[in-house]
Amino acid sequence: MKFISKCSTIAAALGLACAGSGWAEDGAGPGASPLIVGGTPVPSIDVTPYQVALVDDGTRSQFCGGSLIAPEWVLTAAHCVDNFFVGNDPGKVDVVLGTLEYASGGEQIGVVEIINHPDWAGSNLDFDASLLRLETAATMGDIVPVIATDGDLATGVNVRVSGWGATSEGGPGSDTLLMVDVPVVDTPTCNQPESYDGAITQAMFCAGFRDGGRDACQGDSGGPVVGDVGGVITLVGVVSWGHGCARRLKYGVYTRATEISDWVDETLSN
Repeated sequence: MKFISKCSTIAAALGLACAGSGWAEDGAGPGASPLIVGGTPVPSIDVTPYQVALVDDGTRSQFCGGSLIAPEWVLTAAHCVDNFFVGNDPGKVDVVLGTLEYASGGEQIGVVEIINHPDWAGSNLDFDASLLRLETAATMGDIVPVIATDGDLATGVNVRVSGWGATSEGGPGSDTLLMVDVPVVDTPTCNQPESYDGAITQAMFCAGFRDGGRDACQGDSGGPVVGDVGGVITLVGVVSWGHGCARRLKYGVYTRATEISDWVDETLSN
């Protein structure tokens, strides 16, 4: 199988794959290619104050998203940093937050440490999560709590995905932040042969519509998936992968935050 990651075209422009194993966007196997398709502009950064853009430290070109989960910590997808472009080198990535347009405004902060989930291997995008420790504490934006290990993510409830990714499969990214609401899909449905044929693990969940039309896409990888948990907007997932963007029966696939929240807590406390 070949996997398609949902990081942006910045790496492609350099002739590099977004993921270290050389996944190709050919639609074969569980692929990843998120950007917000069928979404709407975020009206104010106050709606998604936790949203972070991962950018090249020199040009401020955006290639992934992330979530501010503590003043000095960002949660993103491991495949956004464990690749030929970044190579797990914190010196090659900055974060931008506090703005709807990643190319201007907000604040840009360097990264001093990258910690990938210990169970991340890359071969099947399982436990696709990475923590970035920032050079200085963020003074803009606001943190989002991560759902607890025993938190509930019920089938059918809507979750919100946001990012600067492509607005159509293979298209350019968005200059302004977009968002889309999609329902959680149960794993047996997502693992049907016509969908992902058993590729969805316990550390993943799917969200989207049977007929497609709304989804994350290239450039949205690593970005936040939030939901209402007990009346509190809570991070329930991380944009990870999918077959193309917004295709019929090819739901978006996300890292399940309940499976990584203990690791997040332990890392931050240490």
